Amino acid sequence: MKTKSKLNKEQEQQVKLQWEKNQHYNHKIDLELSGHKDMIKDFYVDKGVWNPAIFSAQYHASYLYYNNARLFSGKTVLDMGTGTGLMGVVMALAGAKKVVMSDISLAAVTNSNKNIKNFNLEDKALAIQSDLFEKVKKKFDFIVFNHPFFGDDPLPEDTIAASMLNSGDLIKRFLQAAPNYLNEGATIMMPFYDKAGETNNPVIQGPKYGFKVVTTFKTNSETGLQTGEISIHKLTIKN
Repeated sequence: MKTKSKLNKEQEQQVKLQWEKNQHYNHKIDLELSGHKDMIKDFYVDKGVWNPAIFSAQYHASYLYYNNARLFSGKTVLDMGTGTGLMGVVMALAGAKKVVMSDISLAAVTNSNKNIKNFNLEDKALAIQSDLFEKVKKKFDFIVFNHPFFGDDPLPEDTIAASMLNSGDLIKRFLQAAPNYLNEGATIMMPFYDKAGETNNPVIQGPKYGFKVVTTFKTNSETGLQTGEISIHKLTIKN
């Protein structure tokens, strides 16, 4: 794993730590979504795909679970950058009408399809391989985009590094295209790890492309592999 000079020393160390902790083989995990033993059990995490159990993705999944009625219940949903499919699975289980899970990584799409089958969601969930909206053919009521946070370019063929690093082109392309895939009144949810800087921060980048950005969740994590501020933002098109 290599990082480049676009990152400061603290960011380089964080990316290196995250990369090292994601060098795993295919396995299953149990994820708790609340403090009341609401669980997702035997969830597949494949080699080359980000493990949501040990990073902030578990916060994001819990947020979706607790806010299902307000965000996506009965709605059509796109989970972009789906990885293992965790966000899509949570939304499908918690009341979404239809869920499309999308990722550019074939390993991620394969992993997501395993979890769709494992949780008997074939009637309401679909995983596709797509570069952002390239193969997306419809509009949605709610989009979740768990994008790379740190502002640098990954080495080729390193799917874990690609989950963390992008020099800013990806969020720019997403924000430019997203309005074409939103139904009237639709919203976008984008999480972020504030230590990553401004390059891929939705609060900084969203308004440049006509979005109103509201921070709906923020916590300061003092333990675990991602310490510092973790946030979730709601994006809507400015009127």
